Amino acid sequence: MCSLIAVLAIGSQLSSLLASPVTEVVVKTGDKAPDGDGTFDLGLAGSLTAVLNNCGWAAFHGNLVNTTLGRGDGEFLADGSTRTQVARTGDPAPGGLSADFFRYFSNVPALNDGGQILFEGVSELNNQRANCLFRSNPLTRLFDGLGQPAPGGNGTVFLASPAHEWPAFNDNGLAAFVAHLTNTQGGSNDDSAVYRTSTPGKLTQIAREGQPLPEGNGTFGEMIYG
Repeated sequence: MCSLIAVLAIGSQLSSLLASPVTEVVVKTGDKAPDGDGTFDLGLAGSLTAVLNNCGWAAFHGNLVNTTLGRGDGEFLADGSTRTQVARTGDPAPGGLSADFFRYFSNVPALNDGGQILFEGVSELNNQRANCLFRSNPLTRLFDGLGQPAPGGNGTVFLASPAHEWPAFNDNGLAAFVAHLTNTQGGSNDDSAVYRTSTPGKLTQIAREGQPLPEGNGTFGEMIYG
């Protein structure tokens, strides 16, 4: 919807804009964090990938220095003029117990045209860590990384490595992610899958390792990179 509104708004200026694109700085090293705690340090390779939606908003994982209490990275949303802090290390992680907090995040979030960010974050409580899936606006734990029964049984679902498997997101707030399963009937032959969810605690299977392909010529293989 936002891309259509943008086209209608510029009208006759479309050709000149295409001829003279404008570059906007979303964030740079030395910029202050939205909450004032620390400054951005964008010199760490591998942590700088941003994603863009059709409205021109960018979501990114940012590293910060000179912070208090080790709040050294987070997930952010920016539109070229303002930056919004979505989640930060050391902050409470919603959907868990009151003492549960964000430990660190995956490097690449997903972003829809409604301005919602989807990201994989590690929460920690009493030294127990879990790879979880979070959606912003409002900040919600969509999938609890401590494990969830697979739909229909046959295993327990966990997130795959957040460094390798990036989640996907649509404008209805529906998330898809790659998962690793334990205690499955087929062992290493059916221990990975792709699920979708929009409601905490509810998963729908899209595809699973070992499942026959739709046309019947073979089965799905391993779904976790590396």
